[in-house]
Amino acid sequence: MNNTKSPKNVSLKNQLELWLFCALIGAVAGALVWILLTNLCIQFGLKGGHFFPVIFAGVCMGYGMAMLTCGPDGGHVVFGAAIVTASLLGGIMKKPLAVTMLLFLCFPVKMFIWIFIAAAVGSKLITLKPEQEPSANYSKQ
Repeated sequence: MNNTKSPKNVSLKNQLELWLFCALIGAVAGALVWILLTNLCIQFGLKGGHFFPVIFAGVCMGYGMAMLTCGPDGGHVVFGAAIVTASLLGGIMKKPLAVTMLLFLCFPVKMFIWIFIAAAVGSKLITLKPEQEPSANYSKQ
């Protein structure tokens, strides 16, 4: 038995790695497009909310980024998806504890502290400028 790799097997392995890379880039790009389209639809007055589209986009983006940085054999894929999702949702909701409780539906409870930290950082990073007012004032309606 000869244990050398044939050119056919090497070529197949390279093709699979290329397709995996393209799929991961597509997941990250799709997540960015999903976030933009969600905001666009809400600005045009269509019905719906931010929470579940942002959870979906955060999971796609976190999964893609974790696979690109750690590789397909890395065990940090769920962690990456949880952190990216928590930071995105924290930036939208501005309530880290509520984000943490909501993400208990999607991720393991043992990641509680990391999800909370990411949600807190996300809520502090996205702030309005002092002279800028919110676009909608719901208290006068």
